[in-house]
Amino acid sequence: MGVAVSGGADSVALLRALLELRTELGIVVSVVHLNHGIRGTEADEDEQFVRNIGMQFDLPLHIERANVPAHSRQEKLSLETSARELRYNLFRQLLQQKACDKIATAHTLDDQAETVLLRILRGTGTRGLAAIPPLRDASPDLVARIVRPLLGTRRPEVETYLRSIDQPCREDASNRDPRHLRNRIRQELLPQLERDYNPGLRQSLANLAEIARAEEQHWSVELARVSSLLVKPSSDGITLDRAQFLALSLALQRRMLLEQADLLNLPAGFDDIERMLRIATHPGTEHEFEAGWRVASTRQMLYISRIANSTKLDHYDLPLPVPGEVALPSTLRLRATRLQHAETASYNSSTLLAHDGLQLPLQVRNWQPGDRFWPAGSKQAEKLKRLFQQRHIPAEARCAWPVVLSAGTIVWVRGFPVATGHQVRDNDAVLIEIVDRGETRLD
Repeated sequence: MGVAVSGGADSVALLRALLELRTELGIVVSVVHLNHGIRGTEADEDEQFVRNIGMQFDLPLHIERANVPAHSRQEKLSLETSARELRYNLFRQLLQQKACDKIATAHTLDDQAETVLLRILRGTGTRGLAAIPPLRDASPDLVARIVRPLLGTRRPEVETYLRSIDQPCREDASNRDPRHLRNRIRQELLPQLERDYNPGLRQSLANLAEIARAEEQHWSVELARVSSLLVKPSSDGITLDRAQFLALSLALQRRMLLEQADLLNLPAGFDDIERMLRIATHPGTEHEFEAGWRVASTRQMLYISRIANSTKLDHYDLPLPVPGEVALPSTLRLRATRLQHAETASYNSSTLLAHDGLQLPLQVRNWQPGDRFWPAGSKQAEKLKRLFQQRHIPAEARCAWPVVLSAGTIVWVRGFPVATGHQVRDNDAVLIEIVDRGETRLD
């Protein structure tokens, strides 16, 4: 069994516990570690720490390095998502090569509670509430190969165990960075809710995840049965018998549409699913969705189909030097200017990014479905699609709408304040602005 060891308390405790139990469990333990290439010398020290503990117990080592920031920019993912993707790619590779028969990760009950609360804050259905499963498929061919033995264990228990065996561990400084929503949930929101409302909140949230997971297992079987009867593939999408679809319960209707949207790679949130339901109940109506799909209904059928000859804009993804500028599609250019602290007083602070908080060069690309952004002054991060709707930005303009990323995180969006956590304070600033060929400032 491979144990994913970052060097932190949870993963080190999992490794040591499995070493104590390996004879009883009949397992051969190895160490798996991915150096993400994000934190420089600290990450190298983590890698060496993991290497040393593996050598201390004479364990096989599977240690790899990855450039998460580069992968984040290339695939247009957040740093956190990019790191997770590369980490699970390594797990899958080791399993496929039979270097390990399973991979154990050190998610705890606290991680489960934080994930449930995070998803509630961002908006989710019961599928999202299921949060972290105790078993996960590494691929369709590698079923239930990723296991979470500590999912019922509290973090204080982990720390007590490490002290009892006098085992040191590493601490990732980024886990204290308040710019990350999960960190604020862990350090601020959960403790406040426990103190003022429910001392057993973490266990309650973990119980909710378990209930939701069982509900999802039940519904997935029913959904597969009904979908096989109602959903028919077409040359450009799918069709459903409208009368049979409307005879289903509302819960099953929503789940079927969400599943089909996922299969067709049609980004769909709650509002999108509700719009599809309205189309289904009103024959003769239709709507074109931003990802190049149309949903339409007749008296007999409900259609989800790709729009023929869609004029979807090609994606652009370009480096933005500071200072410097880059040409965007059409006649626009994006300019980035570095301002000394003394120069910032004459600017609206909501338009200025803190220079020392950016990883250069920046990247500018067009908006993509699923992008999330937290403008300064807002209560939380939102999907950009929702923010566009609130600002009445027409759908046809959104495809080319520029967003600027630093280390895979969106820090600037045209027409919005800069990202929370990246506002300028007592330091140099970066001003990003749209200009046309005549140098007329548009933002």
